[in-house]
This record gives sequence, C-alpha cells and structure tokens, in this order.
Amino acid sequence: MDNQTLEYLNHLISQYGYIILILFTFLEGETIVIVAGVFVHSGALKFPLVVIASCLGAFIGDQFYFFLGRKYGTKILNKKPNLALKAQKITNIIDRYETLLIISFRFLYGLRTVTPIALGLSKVSYIKFLILNLIGSIIWALIFSYIGYLIAQSVIKLLGYVEYYQFIASFFIIIFTIILFVIYKVRKKSAK
Repeated sequence: MDNQTLEYLNHLISQYGYIILILFTFLEGETIVIVAGVFVHSGALKFPLVVIASCLGAFIGDQFYFFLGRKYGTKILNKKPNLALKAQKITNIIDRYETLLIISFRFLYGLRTVTPIALGLSKVSYIKFLILNLIGSIIWALIFSYIGYLIAQSVIKLLGYVEYYQFIASFFIIIFTIILFVIYKVRKKSAK
C-alpha cells in the first residue's frame, strides 16, 4: 500500500473507528479492541475514546443479553441446546462466585453471550448486574485497548518506523480475516 492509501485508511478509521468499535464490542470484541489499541499507537484513534467506546459497546451488549435472559431466557435456551448446556454450567458458578463472575465473564472465551443470559435467568438483581457489569466493562476495555497499544509499540521497536504502516495494513487485513472467520463459524454453529 502506498502512503496516500494508508493516510486515507487512517482518516476513515479516525472518522468511523469509534462507531465500529461500539458495534463490534456489542457482540464480542476482544480482537477489535486490540486493533483499536494498535490504531491508538498510530494516532488514528485516541486511547480514552477507545476505552469509552469499547466499554460502552460491551456494557450495552451485556445489558441487552441480561434483559433477554430475564424476559426470554428459557425460550432461547430451549431452542439452543448447546447454549443451554453452557448456561447450566454457568448457573453452578453463579451460586458460588456471583460477583466475580459478573465482573470477569467477558474474559472467559465462548461465554460472553451466554453468561448474561444465564445471569438474567438467575436471581441476580438488575441493579447489581448493572453496576458490576459497568466495572467489568471498564476493566476489560482498558486491558484489551492497552494490549493493542503494546503490540504496536513492540512491533515498531522490532521493525522500525518505515515498516510501521505496512504492519498496520497487514494487521488490519489479518484481523478482518479473523473476524470474518469467527462470524462464519458462529453462523455455522447457530445453524445446527
């Protein structure tokens, strides 16, 4: 990619990056938050805004799934046996580690969506979930944003500034490919 294309890509990211971040973190998001951290290092995005957008998307998404669990959890789990099995395992954890689970579930791969649904089905109060979910979302957004920043910083030290833009472009393409692959796998799994 030439410098003009990379400058345009940085411009697009600075214009729409936060919106994209909110949308992707609503669903899952570790990968996109790490990518956003890389773009913080390039100057296309600002670290505080990346943390806020990531936290906001994750928080709203988890509140939405909690609400779904509260209102329609049983119907959802009856239609999705694989989700029901995960929800049952989570229910056992809720009984012992409720507070810790609410703060940390988004760090447990594969449980981000089902955990708030299971918590919605449980006796956890809406206010308790809201407060602890906000705390967990902030911690999660800070950690993954910083990881992305550190990855970019490390690569720059290894490769030097000239290759930095090539790294950004390659990294973006790789992450986009991973996101497409994950979406494909999730859709394939949900079709079963």
